[in-house]
Amino acid sequence: MTPVSHAHVVKILKKIPLFSGLDEAEYEAVVSVCRVRQLDSDELVFSEGDAGTELFVLLAGEVQISAAAAGPLHVLHPGEVLGEIAVVNRCRRTATATARGETALLAIGWDGLDALVGRAPRASYVIMRNIASTLADRLTRANKLLARA
Repeated sequence: MTPVSHAHVVKILKKIPLFSGLDEAEYEAVVSVCRVRQLDSDELVFSEGDAGTELFVLLAGEVQISAAAAGPLHVLHPGEVLGEIAVVNRCRRTATATARGETALLAIGWDGLDALVGRAPRASYVIMRNIASTLADRLTRANKLLARA
């Protein structure tokens, strides 16, 4: 797989709602606390029950999300975020994520987010606000599905 350039990472981040509202310097600060992780097909990103210490942004490829009790749940595509629940809640992973084909992920750990607070405090606030909004949207959709059942 071709290495992912710094400029490409910034370009992708600008398209992702999780990072909307940042300025150029803040995008650079975010990239400075991230690492790119490249995976082969069928390689695990994380397993259900693992300690969750980082969230991921899918840069290339696909990731299958599945749960032991429910089986396959969803396939993620470039630009989507996974693992944010564990970063916010510092809890164990609620599902398993597996690469489908060659995959590139941008990983942001607790330590990186903590470092971002010192480097770009407004960026930290914006990202956490966007994570909260994403989780609230998912909870609202889940509640509607449960109400119909």
